[in-house]
Amino acid sequence: MAISGIPGLGSGMDVRGMVDALVSAEAAPKKVQLDRLEKSTTAKVSALGQFRSALSTFQTALGKLNDPALFEKRGATSSAADTVSITADANAVPGNYNVQVFNLAQSSKVALAGFDNASDAIGSGTLTINVGDEALDIELSEASLTDIRDAINAAGKDSGLSATIVSDPSGEGGSRLVLSSSESGTGNDISVAVSGDATGELGRLAFAPPSGTDADFEPSPIDADNPRAARVISYSRDANLAIDGINLS
Repeated sequence: MAISGIPGLGSGMDVRGMVDALVSAEAAPKKVQLDRLEKSTTAKVSALGQFRSALSTFQTALGKLNDPALFEKRGATSSAADTVSITADANAVPGNYNVQVFNLAQSSKVALAGFDNASDAIGSGTLTINVGDEALDIELSEASLTDIRDAINAAGKDSGLSATIVSDPSGEGGSRLVLSSSESGTGNDISVAVSGDATGELGRLAFAPPSGTDADFEPSPIDADNPRAARVISYSRDANLAIDGINLS
């Protein structure tokens, strides 16, 4: 039996296109199914990652609960925080406390002897300024009050000691050095000694605070007979307070 040929071959039909269309039609449902499976798998992996992250955070927080110090902490608040600040450690006893502040801690300030003019040289020598147990030596050569002020401020910047010049406009009190310390608390009063073969009027800057100061720590009054005399502006002292009637300083 003779075969005359396959229908369509040589007849101009697009056999390849027909085959591709059939293959695409057959594969389309599978591709959609695979795409859905891929999206579902990606979502599950993402959700698993989020769960692991949340679990790690929870485990970290849970681990902190095993620290005994967390349960030993104490808190404290003040009804007058602008006046009294309060902290509490692990040994603090819970309760309400009444705090009375009679006076705050105070630092020393003194006005040294007055001179006619702040720019006039008053002498040479060594000026030793004591604040409690700390001493600061200032070497001077034909120095004026202005020079001495600048030298003290340069040498005392790390120790909390500073100097200014105050001039009496009436002229009676003259111009004088005022020394201030940032060290508060009893025993930190300022005193000044002059040594090293002092010349001129440098020795007039020597000063020792009066002993046996009264309980009120009142400043020294201006001497009407000698308005240029050195005097105490403020004494160093401790804070004075009471907690539930018990005095503390």
